[in-house]
Amino acid sequence: MNTFSDEQLVVQVKEGDMGALETLVRRYMSSMYSFCYGIVHNQHDAQDMTQEVFLKVWKNIRRFDSEKMFRPWLYRIARNTCLDFLKKKNPIAFSALSIEGEEEWDVVDMSSSPERFVEKGILRTALEGALLQLPSLAAEVVALHVYEGYAFAEIAALNNESLNTVKSRYRRALERLRGLLSDRVY
Repeated sequence: MNTFSDEQLVVQVKEGDMGALETLVRRYMSSMYSFCYGIVHNQHDAQDMTQEVFLKVWKNIRRFDSEKMFRPWLYRIARNTCLDFLKKKNPIAFSALSIEGEEEWDVVDMSSSPERFVEKGILRTALEGALLQLPSLAAEVVALHVYEGYAFAEIAALNNESLNTVKSRYRRALERLRGLLSDRVY
């Protein structure tokens, strides 16, 4: 069953094959947890949100349009679930997204030597810590683009936002990350 596409598995689930649903859950469990963690910034809450996402998938998969792609639908459920959770927990401060800056942040490949590998690990840890300090919507765009490999157009479609909004949010997030990491020496 692992050789089937997501969309083929969805058709099988709609026909009553719960093994196909189990395959989808296994396929996306790790990335879904990472995505949720990137939004809620708490391990326990991310586990709860991941479980909630797959429960919603199970409840609503029969209404899913089989002509569409499964992955964006899954991530939209995850995004909405996490944001609803955060709204209940504490309000989102949208004013924190108003950072100016239009430059792109270049990521340097530092894996050419063992010393560089250690430096890369330290930098990644620092970056992950800084991501936790970003507002949820900004962290979501960074996580989807950097960790999940989504193009900005895909993120815009997933969030039902304009491409320019997503790009601006990403640039502001990078500027904020640059500020948070500027006092560190690597």
